[in-house]
Amino acid sequence: MGIATDSVRTYLFRIATLTIGFIMGVLTARFLGPAGKGDFSLILLVSSLYTNVFGNLSGAITYQISRLHRPPQLVFTTANVYSWVVGVLTILGFWCFTSLFPESHLNLYWFVALNAPFVLALTNLSGTYLGLNRVVVVNWLGLTSGAILFVFMTLGFFGLKMGLRGTAICWVTAQILTVAGGLWVSRRIWWPFERRNVQPGLLREMLSFGWQLGLINLVTFLNYRVDMFLVAKFLGSRQLGFYSIAVSGAEMLWFTSSAIGTAIYARVGMVEHEAASRLTARAARHTLVINMVLGFLMWLGFEFLLPFVYGEIYRPSLVPFRILLPGVLAYGLAGIFSTFFANQLGKPKFSLLISSISMSVNIIVSLLLIPRLGMSGGAWATTLSYIISIMVLLGIFCRQTKLPLRELLMITQKDLDDYRLLVKNIIAYLKRKFYLEG
Repeated sequence: MGIATDSVRTYLFRIATLTIGFIMGVLTARFLGPAGKGDFSLILLVSSLYTNVFGNLSGAITYQISRLHRPPQLVFTTANVYSWVVGVLTILGFWCFTSLFPESHLNLYWFVALNAPFVLALTNLSGTYLGLNRVVVVNWLGLTSGAILFVFMTLGFFGLKMGLRGTAICWVTAQILTVAGGLWVSRRIWWPFERRNVQPGLLREMLSFGWQLGLINLVTFLNYRVDMFLVAKFLGSRQLGFYSIAVSGAEMLWFTSSAIGTAIYARVGMVEHEAASRLTARAARHTLVINMVLGFLMWLGFEFLLPFVYGEIYRPSLVPFRILLPGVLAYGLAGIFSTFFANQLGKPKFSLLISSISMSVNIIVSLLLIPRLGMSGGAWATTLSYIISIMVLLGIFCRQTKLPLRELLMITQKDLDDYRLLVKNIIAYLKRKFYLEG
């Protein structure tokens, strides 16, 4: 039940993070309006794009610590020196570019550049604690960043009536404070700083592995977000504001697969091939069942919650949300299998193949449908690409592990027994808590 316990803990953290993110999404939608919501979404999109290009050492750090059993001090220090250098060079490079080309109208993205060193440091922290199988710390890092931003945005919107620029400043400040706290908590890993812990050979090894994962993450990110970039290109910031709500609403389903994937990540790398295969299959079954239940409830409830929470002006988000939901539900399995390919087989190329197929379908269909169908065209393109790619992924996994398809999709009696035991333990915990507090 260790995996189940970690999954539940992670899921509870993700629910808290999701709740905070949801409230912040409502605040930005209400106070910035559709166009401002779209512009802020673009800032976050560009920052995520940067992270996926340059924040490629997180998975390599986890692999080095959990699979190859390298000393965390050595791995973390080497990775961090590289990341801080890249982050500072990003700021200097952006300053030079905007100075040489002031007509480029990129001033809004100064916030992305300023945030660069801190977002890279945060990915390194997460990778280190995942490698140590300290999932709770990883959860706290994500929750802390969201909580700080939530406090700043609440004070800014209600107290200072801030606009888009103030919102971006709050976002950067929250990242800086989270990194500062994370470095303080992890000081036993990297302090005192010793130059001998920075090893170029280890860095080359991590970069070789990390750039493979980085390419996967980049392609995966574009697969997830190319429709949003194209909606912004063809339809403008206002339509992107509507579409971003549909996307974020549907992708709430991925918190389940993310929580389970985080809980099994280190274990998949530590056990033998057959055990890792069955562990992955079991995680996939749990993900599918939970997401089907949640997806059905979301399909029914979003129509009533959307105008109540965001306002009637955001009702156009409903149609793309419903189109996106089946594809998002299916693609929730992708992260589970990617963990197996990367941390057990050491072959992230399979995940790259799947993401490339999905991204290619998404781009082609989006270019065809968005100019004709608007936001619905982007949603149809995304759903189609997700379903096609997950079918290919299931075939590859079954071929690599020799497991039958039914073991991935059919709930077993042992799964039901685990569910009963988990519910029983949760009820017992709550009874003890209320009894002691009462």
